[in-house]
Amino acid sequence: MSIAARLLRAWWLLPAVLLVSGCACDNSTAKLRDYQIVVIGSSTPVPVRYTGSYTFVVNGEERVRDLSGTGSSSISFQGGELKRVRLQVSSDAGLAAITVYENGRVIFDAPPVDAQKPILFTNDGS
Repeated sequence: MSIAARLLRAWWLLPAVLLVSGCACDNSTAKLRDYQIVVIGSSTPVPVRYTGSYTFVVNGEERVRDLSGTGSSSISFQGGELKRVRLQVSSDAGLAAITVYENGRVIFDAPPVDAQKPILFTNDGS
């Protein structure tokens, strides 16, 4: 008997099989949003260097990820809520700007800054 035929005979076990195999097949996945953080950094004469992080929530758990690099970059991820984004230019010269998207809509757009001032986005009322 083929695997497909066995699964059809045991269709009532399919949700449990998918959940055990790591598939997030519960209602919490419906609450996930698509996020994209785009960093636009100057590239001449030397690409700007920056450091930072972003904090987001998945299934009630806060996760912090690195946002360091040079020049321009883009990071995409899914989360329940984006809490914070912080970026600081670390090179002596150059500018960097951030645009944050939630489900394709701009939710934060920071103008270019230099090493004197960090960019900070908070979504926790502060």
